[in-house]
Amino acid sequence: IQVVGDEDNGALVLGLERIARSAADRAGLTLTLDLPKDRVNLRPEIEQHVYRIAEEAINNTVRHANAKNLAVTLTDRRQHITLTVQDDGVGFDPDQPQPEGHFGLPGMHERALLCGGELTVNSLPGQGTSVRAEFNETQPESEKIS
Repeated sequence: IQVVGDEDNGALVLGLERIARSAADRAGLTLTLDLPKDRVNLRPEIEQHVYRIAEEAINNTVRHANAKNLAVTLTDRRQHITLTVQDDGVGFDPDQPQPEGHFGLPGMHERALLCGGELTVNSLPGQGTSVRAEFNETQPESEKIS
C-alpha cells in the first residue's frame, strides 16, 4: 500500500482511506492512495456526496471488477476537487443499460449533480474502470477550519 498524505487531515480523507483499505484487504487488492496532506474544505453536503460516490465506486470494484489493483485519488486544487477511483479489472461498456436492480452508476451521477459536480465513467471490457467526480465548490474562506 502506498499512501501519500497525512493521517490527521479531516473526516473525508480519513473516511476515504478507511473504506479503501478495508475493501482492498477484503478483496486482496493492491491499493494506491493519493490523498491530500491538508484538510479538504468542502461544504458538508458535498463532502457527504464525495464520500458516498467513492464508497459505491470502491464497492463496485470489489463486487464486479475482478481487479488486482485499486487506486483512490483525491485532489484539491484551488476550489476544484477531483475524486478518482480506478481499477484494472474486467471493465464494462458504460453505454449499455444497467442490469435491472443495479442503481450504483445512476446513483453516483445523481449525487454528483445534486451538488453541482460532474461524474465521468471511463471503462472498456477488459481494460478496467475509472470513475471521476469533479466539484468546483469548496467552503467559503470565512468558514474554513485550520
